[in-house]
Amino acid sequence: MKSALLLLTVILISIYTFSQVEIRREIEEANAELSQIYGFSVKYSLTILKGEGHEQPAAIDDNGIYQIFLYTTSY
Repeated sequence: MKSALLLLTVILISIYTFSQVEIRREIEEANAELSQIYGFSVKYSLTILKGEGHEQPAAIDDNGIYQIFLYTTSY
């Protein structure tokens, strides 16, 4: 029983970590394309929050550094 609980915990943590890494990777790739095509890159801070499913993503310009907030119900 304890080993099954430990295994389930490890699986859930892995899924949570993988989803955040995948989102960050996609944003980094988009930023690299901006840099390659237009010659500039965007400085950003990404925050992934747990939401209820109706929240909208937001990007706030904070003196040239964009604060990006994404919400997910499934992490």
